[in-house]
Amino acid sequence: MARVSPEAAALRLADRSRTVTGTLLTEAVANGPLVRLPAGDAQITLSGDYARSRSSGSLPGLRDTTLDLTRTTGGASVNADLPIASANQDVLAFLGQLSVNGMIGVSDVSDYGRLLSSNYGLTWSPVRPVQLIASVNAAQTLPAIALLTNPTVTTPNTPFFDFTTGTSVLVTTIAGGNPALDPERRRLVTLGVAVSPIKARDLRLTLNYLQTRIDNQTATLGSATQAFQTAFAGAFQRDATGQLVSADLRPVNIARERETKVQATISLSTPIGRALAPPTPPVGIAAKDVPPPAPPRPRPHLNMSMTTTWRLDDRLLLRSEGPALDLLDGDTLTGTGGRPRWETELNLSGSLGAARIGVFGRLQGPTRIRSDLAASDLRFQVGPGWCPIARSRSTRSSNVPGRAT
Repeated sequence: MARVSPEAAALRLADRSRTVTGTLLTEAVANGPLVRLPAGDAQITLSGDYARSRSSGSLPGLRDTTLDLTRTTGGASVNADLPIASANQDVLAFLGQLSVNGMIGVSDVSDYGRLLSSNYGLTWSPVRPVQLIASVNAAQTLPAIALLTNPTVTTPNTPFFDFTTGTSVLVTTIAGGNPALDPERRRLVTLGVAVSPIKARDLRLTLNYLQTRIDNQTATLGSATQAFQTAFAGAFQRDATGQLVSADLRPVNIARERETKVQATISLSTPIGRALAPPTPPVGIAAKDVPPPAPPRPRPHLNMSMTTTWRLDDRLLLRSEGPALDLLDGDTLTGTGGRPRWETELNLSGSLGAARIGVFGRLQGPTRIRSDLAASDLRFQVGPGWCPIARSRSTRSSNVPGRAT
């Protein structure tokens, strides 16, 4: 490739965007027993908060690209925890420990109106080592204010893989904020069991079944599959020959996603070694003149947590009237692989006094982008040296760098 002359370099175009976001937050919380029930005190928590955020994004020299937004949020919530049965209080003792809890919150947000959140659940421990949990959580969440106000940046000659044709082309990409984003609505149902088998050790085994539904999810793209281009056809422009020439990658709302999964977690937190016996205090008349003994030396402490997730179902609806995408069977939103059917995460850390060290590891199953075009049919897996790679049907013998999500 020939060197670029100084004269040509001086003619290059440079776009610099700037986004500044500031937030002021105040919160007040009051809690305590509300009334004495036969199985124990009914606990209640009241909270209120106020937040004011301002975000502005601009491109220097272009007034019409400036977006300035101020968001104010005032909210309040009430949370109650009611004991139903208690073996300690001899109230329905055959049930062990049983309590119900509930929370409801409301927020008033400028430009969005009133948003609601709620949570209610049940906790039951029929015997000491076993705890059963059931809960339903529903919440409305605002998009990050920067996603609304990021300045619009147009970048020509951007390499872009077109899943519709299975080729890489140079396009003009459009990135920035979308002030028309709607709040996300999320509902999570959890059924779980936790076991602490060793009384003298902080060892906990947990198994959870989780069912999630998300409406109006915000999607920020780095690429776009054929399904996404079909659902949001106005964001992608082609010339008379059918070649992609422009891609609008600003965030959009996705109609709905439903995910069902099972999670198993084992966690352990324990000191290592024997605890040193405290020194024998002096006795006699001279005891008051002896300085207090030095505190015992801290023991090393080990923390470990490993979580394995199995996804049973994960389907996405881009538009309310469109077909559902199966993210576990070759469909994808980001273009960088679908969702793995299983994944395992490991956190291991140790401490000694003020010193702390830790390591994190993650392993997942292979994913795939399924397509009728050989160049767009990609399989993502971990290659040699734990490097994620992607293989297409047309390049089985060579590895193309990629990312797995």
